Amino acid sequence: MKRRIVVFTVFAVLLSISLSYAMIFVSPKPTRIRLTAAAGKSVSGEIEVSNPTDSPVNMRAYVEDFILNDKGSPAYYPKGTQKYSCSKWVEIYPEVFQMKPKDKVKVRYVVTPPADASGVYYSVIFFESYGEKTQQKGLTVNVVARIGSHITLLIEGTIQRKFSDIVLQIEKKDPKKPLEISYSLDNTGNVDIDLSGDYNILDKQGNFYGRGKYGFSRAMMGKQIKQKAEFLGELPKGKYTLVSTFQIGPDAPKEVIVKETEFEITR
Repeated sequence: MKRRIVVFTVFAVLLSISLSYAMIFVSPKPTRIRLTAAAGKSVSGEIEVSNPTDSPVNMRAYVEDFILNDKGSPAYYPKGTQKYSCSKWVEIYPEVFQMKPKDKVKVRYVVTPPADASGVYYSVIFFESYGEKTQQKGLTVNVVARIGSHITLLIEGTIQRKFSDIVLQIEKKDPKKPLEISYSLDNTGNVDIDLSGDYNILDKQGNFYGRGKYGFSRAMMGKQIKQKAEFLGELPKGKYTLVSTFQIGPDAPKEVIVKETEFEITR
């Protein structure tokens, strides 16, 4: 009777990896790279890949596309398939390498946009292990782990950071439930933006009733940031002012927007 062998391939796109089948903990630095280059001119840098384990690891490096989805998280696609991809302009060396235990390897990248490039472009350099196998309950398990360094390329002199007014809505549908603060912003420029901030609640006499934070959000060009925050504190009946301070980035100088919104608690 032939022994049955099943081969599994496990992918993990993480900043750090811990797998039950095998410990693979190879990490690149930096994991986010934001570059500025003139159209037609190259820009380069290095990514340091570390192997803190006691085992050698075989690695390969390759390029794919990424964009931010509607939740602001990276989504991955084959090289050169997305509208704002710069993956075909990226060269990396070495593409295949072996790491000794406790080893560090520097991988060099060069990005060369064409002369007619304008706006912002994206790519990701993946570092993927291969050749790792283990036996688990009679199964042969092939473990493949990959970690990405995400590249954002801004073309010098062409970036336009634009966005709509921040729309705020405040609701308290039930006295027993938190105060809901909804906020949205449209990215009307040609570069990705991020939004974060905090708020304070004051009554009409200027007395302080509480504060909170707006979560970190990101949006690509033509997309909308739409989020909610909840205030858990007690607010008696009366009129209040929500003082919100937003920071819009990521590129310096960050823009700071302060908004005052009046609302009333009726029950």
